[in-house]
Amino acid sequence: MLTRLEIVNFRNLRSTSVELSKGLNIFWGNNAQGKTNFLEAVYLLSTGKSFRAETDQELIRWKETAAKIIGEAPPLQIELTIEESGKKLLVNRQNKRLIELIGEFLVVLFSPEDLLLLTGPPTLRRAWLNSLISRVDKNYLFNLAKLTRVLKNRNRLLLLASRGSRTDLKVWDDQLIELSSHIWVSRKDFIGKIERILKSLSAKLGVERIFLEYHPQLEIKSLKETKESLAKKLTSLREEELKRAQTLVGPHRDDFKVIFETTQEEAVLSKDVGVYGSRGEQRTAILSLKLAELELVQAEKGRRPTLLLDDILSEFDRAHREMIQSLLYHQQSLLTTTSLGFIDPKIVEKAKVFYVEKGDVKANAQGDGKEPSA
Repeated sequence: MLTRLEIVNFRNLRSTSVELSKGLNIFWGNNAQGKTNFLEAVYLLSTGKSFRAETDQELIRWKETAAKIIGEAPPLQIELTIEESGKKLLVNRQNKRLIELIGEFLVVLFSPEDLLLLTGPPTLRRAWLNSLISRVDKNYLFNLAKLTRVLKNRNRLLLLASRGSRTDLKVWDDQLIELSSHIWVSRKDFIGKIERILKSLSAKLGVERIFLEYHPQLEIKSLKETKESLAKKLTSLREEELKRAQTLVGPHRDDFKVIFETTQEEAVLSKDVGVYGSRGEQRTAILSLKLAELELVQAEKGRRPTLLLDDILSEFDRAHREMIQSLLYHQQSLLTTTSLGFIDPKIVEKAKVFYVEKGDVKANAQGDGKEPSA
C-alpha cells in the first residue's frame, strides 16, 4: 500500500506531494490535466517501466533534465530518478537494479487501452502474462530476462551463419532449451490458476464459462519431457532457422485466446472473444482478466495489490460499473475520472478526493466528495 507520493518534473507534474488513503483515492478533472500521469508515476514505482511511454525522455517535464518519483510503501521507500541516460533506483536508500523492484510494491492497472489485449497482436498478451507471473514468481522473472539475452545472441549467430560464417549454436541451444522449458512449465501452471479463478467469476459476469485457450508450440508436460521435445523441434527446424535467421520456437512465440462458452440445445458453443465478441463482450473479458489478476496476486503474495483504474468507468455499462465499484474498498484503489457523476455518491463520500488541473493535484478541501469549482 502506498501512503505517500512525491513527484518532481514528471511529465506535466512540476512538484506534487500527496498523502494517500488506504482505501479509495479519486483523482478527477478534465482531460489532459495530469490524472493519468499520476497513475503512471505510481506504476513506475512498481515495475520500473511506463505503461505508455516508449522512451525515458518522454517522462521528463519539458525543458527539465530529470524527473523524480518518491513513494512510501511501508516498509519500503522507493526513489526513482529518470534521466535521458536512463533510470536510477533507490530502495530504502540502497542502490538497486530495476529488475529487483518487480514484486515488491504490487499494483494492478486497468485502463481503456487494455482492450487491445484481446484485439491486438500476441506480443501484448505475452507481455500481460509475463508481467503477471513475474510479479509473483522471481524465478520466472529472472529466467525471462536470461531468455531475452539468449534469443538476442542466438539470433545474431543465426544471421551470421545464414551469411556463410562458421558458428556453433550448441551453447545457445542448450540455454534456450533450459530456460524455455522452465518458462513454459510455469506458464502452464499459472494459466491453470487463472482459469480456476475465471471459473469462479463467470456467473458474476453473466457468462456461462470463461477460459483461456493457450497456444504454446509444444505440448507442455513435465520439465524433462518439455526439454526433450524442444531439443527435437530445434533439430527439425535448423535449416528453416538458418534461412530466416531467427529463433522459430520458444515462449517468445506463444499466444492465448479468451473464450466464452455457452450451451444451446445441448450443444456447447465456444467463441474467441477477441475475434468474434461484441464490444460489450470484449469489455467483460478484459474485466475478467483484471479481476483474475487481482485474485492471483493476492493468493500468491499474501497481500492485496494497489488497484489503479484509469478512467475506465465510462467504458462500462451500469451493471459492470457497479461490479467494479464494489471492489474499490477491497484494497487501496486509485481511480481517475473526468466526473464524479460516474461513481456512486455513497462511495465517493468515503473516498479521499483530489482535483487535478494543469498538473496541479489538490485534495478536495470540503472532503465531502462534491465537485469543487474549477
